[in-house]
Amino acid sequence: MWRNEDRRVIGTRRTRMALALKNDLNLYAYHLPLDAHPTLGNNAQLARVLGLEPERRDDGSPRTCGPDNLVWLGAAPDLTTLGQLAARIQQRLGRQPLVVGNPDQPVARIAWCTGGAQGMLADAIDAGATAYITGEASESTFHLAQETGVAFLGAGHHATERYGIQALGQAVAERFGIKVEFVDLDNPV
Repeated sequence: MWRNEDRRVIGTRRTRMALALKNDLNLYAYHLPLDAHPTLGNNAQLARVLGLEPERRDDGSPRTCGPDNLVWLGAAPDLTTLGQLAARIQQRLGRQPLVVGNPDQPVARIAWCTGGAQGMLADAIDAGATAYITGEASESTFHLAQETGVAFLGAGHHATERYGIQALGQAVAERFGIKVEFVDLDNPV
C-alpha cells in the first residue's frame, strides 16, 4: 500500500489481501523509518557494509545534514575514485549502481541516505560532498549531479535499506530471546 494510492480494497489491492480477507484476519502495516538510528539504522548499517567511515561530532554522533539530519557524511579512506566506489557498491550490495559522473573523478567526502532520498542530493552538495549514495534516482537528480560535478550513485532502494532491519532483528532477538527471521524478497528498484 503506497502513499497517494487509492485506499479502497479493490483490484490489485484486493488480490494482495485476499488470503487475509478470506481467513478474516486483520492487517496492520507501516513503513518503519529506520534511517537515523546511530547504530542499527539503515545509514549506519550501509556504512558498515560499504566500509564507509562516518564523520563524528564531539559527542560521537554521526555528522549529518538535510531534512531531519538524515543524510550522513563521511569517507571511504581506502577508495579514491568514483569507479572504485561504484565497484565496491556492486560487489557488496550485489547489484550494479546507477552512476552519474566520471569513474576517474576523485571522491573524498561521501554523503549517503538509504532508500528514496534522491531529493537530498542538494543538501549533500551544500555540505561539501563529492559523492552521494542513495537508493533511487529521478531525472532532476541526474541533472543536478551533472551540473555540479558531484557524483551520484543510485544503489537501489531495497539494496540500501535491507541491512538496518536485519540489525534491528538481531538486536531484538538478543534482547528478548525470540526467533527473528529476515525474509529477503529481492527487488531491483
